[in-house]
Parts: sequence; structure tokens; C-alpha cells
Amino acid sequence: MDNSLTSPTKVALENPPAVFSQVDPRLLKPHPYNSSIYGEEDVTELIELIRQSGWVKPLVITPNSLIISGHRRAKAVLKLGWSTVSVEVRTFATKEAELEALLLENASRTKTTEQKVREAEAWKRVEQAKARKRMSEAGQKSAPGKPAEKGVENFPHLCPKGKTRDRLAKLVGLGSGRTYSKAAKVVDVIDHETRLGNLETAQSLRQTLNSKSIDAAWNLLKHPPKRATTTKNSNDNRLNQTASTLNGNGNVLKRNCWSCQHRGEFIENNSFY
Repeated sequence: MDNSLTSPTKVALENPPAVFSQVDPRLLKPHPYNSSIYGEEDVTELIELIRQSGWVKPLVITPNSLIISGHRRAKAVLKLGWSTVSVEVRTFATKEAELEALLLENASRTKTTEQKVREAEAWKRVEQAKARKRMSEAGQKSAPGKPAEKGVENFPHLCPKGKTRDRLAKLVGLGSGRTYSKAAKVVDVIDHETRLGNLETAQSLRQTLNSKSIDAAWNLLKHPPKRATTTKNSNDNRLNQTASTLNGNGNVLKRNCWSCQHRGEFIENNSFY
């Protein structure tokens, strides 16, 4: 099984030659996977560097103006008010080929643990697409009536789960598959808490994962900090407020099955009382 990293040279050979041009940066579109993997980044220092040098390395884009490499540069020149920017236009056979190029263009950058986890998930998608293609090609080449061979050596996605995790962990620099699994679980919880609107919890986990360690964030998942408790009197008052109602004379009536206005019937939300 070939576990070597995909090289930029190999990617270049699989796609048509690039075309260099000048385009209006306002017409460029960020790749959807870039922000989901690397997040929104501060370009203040980059703006100053470009201002001083007056030069920007050409961005890599697709024929439909989708940015593959150079999201920070594009943001910087927009802030500087440039009307044109140099680009390298490349054509990619598939969406997965675009994603692979995006990952390779960011291979040498400094990344947080969270970004490495998100890269691993993206690489998984790329590798699965390649495996499906190899399976399809093998099926076409096999003799009529003879099933295509689907050995683990040819199709990495058929490897045992542990080996797949190890390959992904090595690919993005997260050590072992076990370490990667822990970090991936933390990132899953970060996303879950964000969707629920628990931004403070999500940020606390993110900071622990990126600034301390994967184990520290993992332990925080298993032993979350205790929330502040209220006094017995305040709890009693809250219970009384939510479990009581007033009758016509202003006297408190405890709400239960006997004082409820619904008598064994279905109400609007289809609940039975």
C-alpha cells in the first residue's frame, strides 16, 4: 500500500497547464472548505507587508474564479483597494482534486490542532474519492465474469479503522490514530456546542485544545466544570413559580392533573392530559 503523501508535482501532472492572468480581486470567490478548515484569519500584518513591497505572489484560482490558494492575500489586497491581482488559473477534474490542491497549498503553514483535525477530515474525503475511482477502473479492467480484486493494498479506505486513523494522523501531523481520534471528538463537540449557541463552552474547548493539549481538552470533555448552584430558597421559589397558578380569588393552586383545565383530552401539541 502506498502511504506516501501526494506531491504537488503529481497533482500538476494530473491536471492541465495553468494560465497566468490579471483579475479584479472583487470577482474572486473563497473556496467553501477554506473557512471551514482554517477559519477566519487576521491579515493585518500581511496588509502592511504588501503595502511595503507592492508585490503579491500570484493566487491560484479555478476558471470560475474560485480561490484555491491565496485567501489571505485576496483579503489583504481588497483591504488595500487594489483593482487587479496576479492569478494562476488552473483547471481541476473534480471537486476532490480542487480540495486536494487546496490542502497541498497549505501544507507548509503553521496550524492549530483544530485545523489539523479538520484537514484530516478533508483528506479522508479526497482519499475516499480516489479509492472509488480505483475500484471503478479495476472493475472495468477485470475480465468478463471475473470479479475485480479489491485488496486492501489497492484501496486504502478498506483498511481496518485503526490503520486509517493512523494514516490520517500521520498525514496532518497529529501523531497516532488514537491521538487524532481524541482531538476529532473534541472538535465534534466544539461544532455541536456552536450549533446550540453555547459559544462560551465552544471557545473554552477550542482554547484548551489549541493552547494547552489534546489530553487537556479530552479531560475537559470527561470532567466538565461544575456550574454554579443556586440556594435552596431560590430553587424553592423558582419551583413554586413554575408549578403554581392563581385561581379566580387570587389564591395559589398547585398545578397537577386535578387542577389542570384539560381533562383527559388532546391539546394543541398532541399531548394527552
